[in-house]
Formats: sequence, C-alpha cells, structure tokens
Amino acid sequence: MDLDLSSEHQLLRSTIRDFMEKEVAPVIEEHEREHKFPVEVVRRLGEMGWLGIPIPEDEGGTGMDTLAYAIAVEEIGRVWGSLGLIVAAHTSLGCGPLHLAGTKEQKDRYLVPMASGQVIGAYGLTEPGAGSDAGGTRTTARLEGDEDGHSGEWVIDGGKRFITNAGQAGTYIITARTGSRDDGAAEISAFILPADTPGFRVVRIEDKLGLHASATGELAFDRCRTPAENLLGERGDGFRMFLKILEEEGPLAETEAAPGVRTTQPVVPQPDGQAAPAAIDNVLENIARANTEMGALYGLTEAMGSRLSGPRSSHRSRKQNSRSPTAGPWIATCASCQGGLSPYTGAMAWRCRSP
Repeated sequence: MDLDLSSEHQLLRSTIRDFMEKEVAPVIEEHEREHKFPVEVVRRLGEMGWLGIPIPEDEGGTGMDTLAYAIAVEEIGRVWGSLGLIVAAHTSLGCGPLHLAGTKEQKDRYLVPMASGQVIGAYGLTEPGAGSDAGGTRTTARLEGDEDGHSGEWVIDGGKRFITNAGQAGTYIITARTGSRDDGAAEISAFILPADTPGFRVVRIEDKLGLHASATGELAFDRCRTPAENLLGERGDGFRMFLKILEEEGPLAETEAAPGVRTTQPVVPQPDGQAAPAAIDNVLENIARANTEMGALYGLTEAMGSRLSGPRSSHRSRKQNSRSPTAGPWIATCASCQGGLSPYTGAMAWRCRSP
C-alpha cells in the first residue's frame, strides 16, 4: 500500500498546521486555565470547512475522504488536545449517525448546519450504569399519539453522562430503550434532540483532570418530548447504528486526537511536591516507549484512513480495524508519569499541547 500523501492531503496538513501554530496556539493557555470552551476558534474551523471534512458536499460538508479527516484531527489535536476532541466528537459522533441513517429531511434540517459548522453536534450513549452494554440502558422513550410512528411524540426520560460538547452542542443524537426485542433483549433506538427540546437540560459540566477547554457533561431528560419524525433510522436500530459509527470512526478519531494530551515536562510527584531525581530515568524510558508506540500507531491510522477512503471494506475488515490498538495505553502512560489521579495531580503541569 502506498502511504505517501497526495498533494491535496499535504496541502491540507500544512494549512491546518500553520493555522493551529500561528493563530490557535497563543490562546490555548487562557482557555485551559479558565476552563473556557473555544467558541471563536470553533467558529473559525467551521468557516474553513474543517467541521465536516468527510461529509458529502450536498449534506453540508467538504466532501473529502477519511484520510483527510484523520489528517485534520491529528494536526488539530497535535497542538490542542481539547480542540481535537471537540472536532472529533462533533464530526464522527454528531454528524456521523445523521449521515449514516438520516432521511433527506433530517439531513437538510440538522446535518447541513452541523457539517457546515453553524451548529455543534454531540452524541449521547453513555449512562451512569451503561455504555457499550445495550442491556444496561435505562433511558426510555415511549411513543404517545399515532401508533404508526409517523406522527405523535416520543417522551424520553433518563439521563446520559460524560457527553463531549455538552452544553455547547445545538443538536444531540441520543439512544433510549423503546421496548424489548423478541429474544427479550433491550430494543435501543436513536433520536435527534435539538438543545432547546422541552424537558431536556444539561445538569452539570464535569471538572476533569485535563482537556479543560472541552466540555464534558451530564444530560437529563424529564418527560422530554420530541416529534415522532425525530426518530433516527428504524426503531430498534439505534444501538447497531452507534456500534457501526464507533467501529469505523472511533479508533481513528481517538488516535488522531491523542497527541494533544502530551505533557511538556515529565515529573515524578512526591509528597513535598518535588521530583525524585532517581526515578526520572524510569519516567523517560516509559515516555520514550510510549512515543515509539504512538509513532507506529500514526502509520496504522493513516493506513486505516487510506483503506476507509477507498471502496467500502467488508464487515470483517471493519471488525479487524476496530480491534487495532488505540491511544488508550499511550495516554495512560503519560498520566501515570504525571501522578495519574493521585492527590498530587492538581499540582502537575498538565499542558494540552505537544512539546
């Protein structure tokens, strides 16, 4: 496989890198320190077409391939991890389900504004007691009115947690239990929820260890009413839809956004706040190994992007891609070098940009 970037991809990479380093890097410190969502920066990304890179032009996007999207998130995340996370969650998890399963009317109303950068998107699957386990989903949706599903309203009750872009998104895609299947398993469906939907609110924003400019929050639904036409895809297909999105897009977005969580300087925390010189060599060895692994992972990610940009891969190849190593171990190593979630973490020099 030829992994050399085309001239178009090289131009995209250099353009985004130049923008991030010259115009975005100077404002990172302020936003991270004040836990402030980068509204103006995100608006600029939308104006340049970088919030809908893999989405077709007739759906509001740029119409570029998956490799171009991977390059964009990598270059954004390399300078600012929070921003890389915002873009990846919006594009893959917000726009992705609408592109995959939305009707023409749903795409025109919701996807076009999202892919063109006018509206930020978010995706709600995780709950306090459920995530990729569909059987654990406690959020429910019941249809009131016309039982044929073409009119009436869905009434949603429950909540979601650890939702990226919470409080900033204008459109949310969420899952809820709509009944039981013939085999007794939970029937999970997907819904489109505008931020101003009656009965829907963001109840809190998490105080995270890092990536402070990226909003992560908890959603609550209290007799939240949405039109029957806001069912996304077929009833009962919600969980399968999200698995497909996570399978194809999740590892790619996670890997490319990961560089921004690098720390500027390794430290070994001690109770007195000082670094222990004798342990520095071990820390540096761990970081060197992690960086080597990430270097290999970048190559794998670009190969995945090239493969996904071509003819649709088989179900088996997508499953193989989803089992490829992702950035989690690399991030865990960096966190452990900074004390992890120890009592000393608050004093650590967490900087959301690469050295």
